[in-house]
Amino acid sequence: MTPEPTRHTVRERIMQAIQARFESAPAQPGDISWGLVTRKPITKSDIANENFALGLYDTSERIKEGTGWEMHFLNVVLEFHVRIHEGDEPSTFLNHCLGQVSTRIGEDITWGGLAINTRESGSELDIDGAFDKYVSGILVVDVSYRCRPNDPYTRV
Repeated sequence: MTPEPTRHTVRERIMQAIQARFESAPAQPGDISWGLVTRKPITKSDIANENFALGLYDTSERIKEGTGWEMHFLNVVLEFHVRIHEGDEPSTFLNHCLGQVSTRIGEDITWGGLAINTRESGSELDIDGAFDKYVSGILVVDVSYRCRPNDPYTRV
């Protein structure tokens, strides 16, 4: 197993904050409580054991140089898989799930002061088939934050 780092980059701390947000209980009664929140790929066995599974993946990042800082634009994909029940309207339920993820993101778009902003950049919903009890979707967000030049550990 790879040893745990002794310190984390700003990017990693933002991802940890995103994971902690979704692992915590939602603010409103009746909102979705995610049974599985992971940064690993979600497997079939994961979704077989949970009604609500959420995968968090930091993907690409663009960097713009400034004077004494670098502006980072981090692309984060939030992938959700949810179990539906007979009689549920998949599209309506997926739109609800998408809204729930978006609302949780908006609770603090700075992730405790680590980022400058978080904005949605796209989404996609997927209804596999008539006999599949799971539906899924993704929400893509861009998280902007600043670091010292060539120092991804220090936020400015």
